[in-house]
Amino acid sequence: MKIKMIILEQCPYCKRARRLIGEMKAQNPELEKFEFEEIDETKAGDSLQGLSYYYVPSFFYGEEKLYEAAPGDEDDIMTGKLEAMFDRLKELDK
Repeated sequence: MKIKMIILEQCPYCKRARRLIGEMKAQNPELEKFEFEEIDETKAGDSLQGLSYYYVPSFFYGEEKLYEAAPGDEDDIMTGKLEAMFDRLKELDK
């Protein structure tokens, strides 16, 4: 199952999301089945057409937005939202 992760290379929230996802996968190997295709917004061209988001990182499965970071999201908030995203992915994977 491949998830689009829309990023900006120097974005601190994108770096935080990468780190947290890595930590979550290390604690729960079941999450390894979820692959993230990182798409740099500045290099994406038309590949993001039809996806509605404002902030990065934003995560999509198909056209369904799973999570969009917001300014001020600290580790605990982002972790909770990423956990909810993984829960949704597990539902979709059934």
